[in-house]
Amino acid sequence: MREKPGLDLILQAEAGLMSLTGPEDGEPVKVGQAIGDLTAGMFAAVGILARLHEAERTGRGGEFDVSLFDAVVTLLNEYPTQHDLTGEVPGTQGTTHQTLVPYQLFDTADGQLVLGVPSDSRWDEFVDAVGCESVREYGTNAERTANRETVVDAIQDRLAEESTAYWTEVLTGANFPNGPLNDVAEVVDHPQAEARELFARVDDRGTSFLLPNHPFHFPDHDDVGVRGPAPDLGEHTESVFADVAGDQTTLDEWREGGAFGGD
Repeated sequence: MREKPGLDLILQAEAGLMSLTGPEDGEPVKVGQAIGDLTAGMFAAVGILARLHEAERTGRGGEFDVSLFDAVVTLLNEYPTQHDLTGEVPGTQGTTHQTLVPYQLFDTADGQLVLGVPSDSRWDEFVDAVGCESVREYGTNAERTANRETVVDAIQDRLAEESTAYWTEVLTGANFPNGPLNDVAEVVDHPQAEARELFARVDDRGTSFLLPNHPFHFPDHDDVGVRGPAPDLGEHTESVFADVAGDQTTLDEWREGGAFGGD
């Protein structure tokens, strides 16, 4: 398929990811972002680093390739193995998880949050924390999965009695994984986003706006984030080639000879 044009949405469908995404028993939908494009780019960066490491270690580099199809299929993760072992074809499941209960989105009195109980040994602690005695008898994940509707409905009824802030405080205090459903505006204003410097404000031609900063943090380097907007075409040509050219005259000759393209 190397000659076939590829776009993110097309590969979300063809590589299977869209078949897993959407309301439970509903129609498939795309992931909210261009996950195939972004993932393929990250895999490409990893491949470049691997080849650079090989060249430094052995003195030999080499080529590599990664495609949109490859990247999205890799994101299927455990599903192909599950299908091979059971013969089942997983489908859309909303915000629930195929093997863990409870682990999904719940409504609260004023919003929504996601919570999970990843250990059977802590089930009684969870029941005590949320005050939902009727589900205590389902002490193992296997029992909760077999009685998913009963367990989920009971927890949902209890969570709907209090606010998202209330449950976030309770669950965090009891050390259970949880988080509110935030929109983009709430993420931008999130104290954790500020603490981790996940957005950078830049100015470009009199307009000030936010850009997503990269998620890497190097404690021994201070200035490694986004420092400005994307450059204009050719803006950095001279600074990039200055060392190669050696002097301004050579740079001018290269420019006049068309080495850097037209205006």
